[in-house]
Amino acid sequence: MPFFEPADPARPRAAATVLVRITNHQQDAAEPPLLHRAVAELTTAADNPAPTRVTDYNEGDFHGRIERTLRSLPAGAP
Repeated sequence: MPFFEPADPARPRAAATVLVRITNHQQDAAEPPLLHRAVAELTTAADNPAPTRVTDYNEGDFHGRIERTLRSLPAGAP
Protein backbone atom coordinates (compact mmCIF):
# COMPACT_ATOMS: atom_id res chain seq x y z
CA MET A 1 0.00 0.00 0.00
CA PRO A 2 1.57 3.30 -1.07
CA PHE A 3 0.35 5.15 2.01
CA PHE A 4 2.72 3.11 4.15
CA GLU A 5 5.74 4.17 2.08
CA PRO A 6 7.77 6.66 4.12
CA ALA A 7 7.99 9.56 1.67
CA ASP A 8 7.13 11.68 4.69
CA PRO A 9 7.60 10.07 8.14
CA ALA A 10 4.14 11.19 9.21
CA ARG A 11 2.40 9.51 6.27
CA PRO A 12 2.63 5.87 7.47
CA ARG A 13 1.47 6.84 10.97
CA ALA A 14 -1.42 8.87 9.58
CA ALA A 15 -2.47 6.06 7.23
CA ALA A 16 -2.28 3.52 10.06
CA THR A 17 -4.29 5.75 12.39
CA VAL A 18 -7.02 6.28 9.80
CA LEU A 19 -7.18 2.58 9.00
CA VAL A 20 -7.49 1.60 12.67
CA ARG A 21 -10.13 4.28 13.31
CA ILE A 22 -12.16 3.16 10.28
CA THR A 23 -11.88 -0.45 11.44
CA ASN A 24 -13.18 0.65 14.83
CA HIS A 25 -16.42 1.73 13.14
CA GLN A 26 -16.64 -0.95 10.48
CA GLN A 27 -14.87 -4.12 11.55
CA ASP A 28 -14.51 -5.60 8.07
CA ALA A 29 -13.15 -2.37 6.55
CA ALA A 30 -9.62 -3.74 6.19
CA GLU A 31 -8.18 -7.10 5.27
CA PRO A 32 -6.31 -8.67 8.22
CA PRO A 33 -2.82 -8.29 6.67
CA LEU A 34 -3.43 -4.59 6.11
CA LEU A 35 -4.70 -4.12 9.65
CA HIS A 36 -1.66 -6.00 10.98
CA ARG A 37 0.56 -3.61 9.01
CA ALA A 38 -1.25 -0.62 10.50
CA VAL A 39 -0.83 -1.96 14.03
CA ALA A 40 2.86 -2.65 13.34
CA GLU A 41 3.35 0.92 12.09
CA LEU A 42 1.74 2.40 15.19
CA THR A 43 3.61 0.04 17.52
CA THR A 44 6.92 1.00 15.92
CA ALA A 45 6.07 4.69 16.25
CA ALA A 46 5.15 4.18 19.91
CA ASP A 47 8.53 2.54 20.57
CA ASN A 48 10.38 5.64 19.36
CA PRO A 49 10.70 9.18 20.66
CA ALA A 50 8.05 11.63 19.53
CA PRO A 51 9.02 13.51 16.38
CA THR A 52 9.83 17.20 16.57
CA ARG A 53 6.63 17.97 14.72
CA VAL A 54 3.88 16.35 16.78
CA THR A 55 0.16 15.98 16.29
CA ASP A 56 -2.37 18.63 17.20
CA TYR A 57 -4.63 15.84 18.39
CA ASN A 58 -4.65 14.72 22.01
CA GLU A 59 -3.11 18.03 23.09
CA GLY A 60 0.10 17.18 21.23
CA ASP A 61 0.63 13.95 23.16
CA PHE A 62 2.09 11.81 20.38
CA HIS A 63 2.32 8.57 22.35
CA GLY A 64 -1.06 9.12 24.02
CA ARG A 65 -2.67 9.48 20.59
CA ILE A 66 -1.15 6.19 19.45
CA GLU A 67 -2.27 4.47 22.64
CA ARG A 68 -5.85 5.72 22.26
CA THR A 69 -5.89 4.62 18.63
CA LEU A 70 -4.64 1.11 19.39
CA ARG A 71 -7.02 0.73 22.32
CA SER A 72 -9.91 1.60 20.01
CA LEU A 73 -9.43 -1.60 18.01
CA PRO A 74 -12.33 -4.02 18.18
CA ALA A 75 -11.99 -7.28 20.09
CA GLY A 76 -10.04 -9.88 18.17
CA ALA A 77 -7.95 -7.35 16.25
CA PRO A 78 -4.17 -7.74 16.25
